[in-house]
Parts: sequence; C-alpha cells; structure tokens
Amino acid sequence: MDEITKALVFSDLHGRTRACKDLLAAIERESPDLVIGLGDFLYNGPRNGVPDDYEPMECAKMLNSIGAQKLFIQGNCDSRVDWMVLFDPLLPNALVELFGRRCALFHGDAPSFEGLAGKGADLFMFGHSHVYLLEKKDFASFLNPGSVGFPKGGNPATYAVLDPEGIAIFPLRGGPCLLRRGWESI
Repeated sequence: MDEITKALVFSDLHGRTRACKDLLAAIERESPDLVIGLGDFLYNGPRNGVPDDYEPMECAKMLNSIGAQKLFIQGNCDSRVDWMVLFDPLLPNALVELFGRRCALFHGDAPSFEGLAGKGADLFMFGHSHVYLLEKKDFASFLNPGSVGFPKGGNPATYAVLDPEGIAIFPLRGGPCLLRRGWESI
C-alpha cells in the first residue's frame, strides 16, 4: 500500500444509488489516498426492505470508478458473486498500519471478526450496526463510520476521515463535522 495521507471510511451502502452518488461526491470533496469500505456494498438484505433507488449493478459501476486505492471488506449481505461485478476483492477482514496505528478492519458481525482474535490492534474499524461511533476503551479505540445507505438511530448518513490530525465523522451530504478526535485521544 502506498503512503497514505488521508483515508475515507464508509460502510453499509446496500445498493442505494443516491447514497452511492453522494459517496462519490464526498470522495471528490475529501480527495483521499485510500477508500476503505467496511462491507454491505450491493445488497440490501431482508430486514431493510427494497428502496426505490436500489440498483446494485449501478452501484458496482460507481464503486469501480473510484480512482483512489481501495480496501474493501466483505459484509454479511455481500456474497461471492459480488466479486464478479466489483473489481476489488472483498476481504473477510484485514490488519493495516495507518497513521502509526495498527488497525483491524472487519464488517462487525461475528464471522467477520474471525481471524483477528489475538492479533492485537490499536483501532478497530467496523460497520454493520449502521450507527456511527468513535470511542476509546482501555485497550483500544473503536470506529464505526455509520451507514451511507441505511443510517439508523435517527442519525444522518455518515462516513469517517482519517488524516494526520486524527479521525472525524461527517454527514454524507455535506455539512459540519459531527465528531472529531485527535490521535492523542485515540
């Protein structure tokens, strides 16, 4: 992986074209070197209903058009057939070094965490709950960028940005930062 000066993290798109267009606009606004997707890219799953802007193939084309480096993690609604339309592999999970931190990337459901147990990380990044979170516990910090496709808990659609200053969570459609923490407090 090339040197990273800015990373954009998103999750839970669920095949929504409006959200995907807004995501591409956020990527253009932020100009990250790396885009991290934490799963549930194309399919909506049985609990979410079928929205009027549900077009998985169109979302696949838009995701494939992202010019930055990509690191995509498989979610519980993603399947092996998605690899046929997404040009980037969907990893079950990953350990990466970003901004001097060892980061564990996984979707958030139990199977996505398998293989990471005992490996140790400073920052755990996950999606799945559709609710943004940035908090520090005794042994590590936790980041959930929220959901770009089906936000829950009364939250707007959100994504996260990691840069040399720290981590920030932003509303997908623009607007002021919702939450920011410097690396010294992460």
